[in-house]
Amino acid sequence: MQVWMMKLPALAVLGILAMSCASCSVWDDMFGAEETLYDRIGGAAGADQITDQFIANVIADEWVGGRFARADMEIFKRLLAEQLCQLTGGPCVYSGRSMREAHEDMGITLREFAIVERHFAAALEAAGVAGDDKKTITRALKGMRDDIVGR
Repeated sequence: MQVWMMKLPALAVLGILAMSCASCSVWDDMFGAEETLYDRIGGAAGADQITDQFIANVIADEWVGGRFARADMEIFKRLLAEQLCQLTGGPCVYSGRSMREAHEDMGITLREFAIVERHFAAALEAAGVAGDDKKTITRALKGMRDDIVGR
């Protein structure tokens, strides 16, 4: 029997493993899958850290803290973490309302938006998010401004 035929079962097993593990982190580590922004912010733990810091920042702020006084902070935190996860290429799917719907009739001003934006940037900074990654995330936040302000 030829040697290659004896190796055929082993090659078949490797092929099956490769197909079934194409999304496994070990496979990614071995074959250099591209790191996502979600990975660079620290994955779920990083998103939670950013979310917690952001919430602490806005609640303590004299100008915008009152906006969050009646919010269900557990739901707000979950939705913000989902949104950050999805925005940065993580495995999450944001399950909340659109920004336009969520902020309808709130009358949020440009000043309030800018304050919240600064608090989010500070949370990214506190979490050690790198400069270019921080810019990418804050640019995405700016992109939501028209759906949030003046609704």
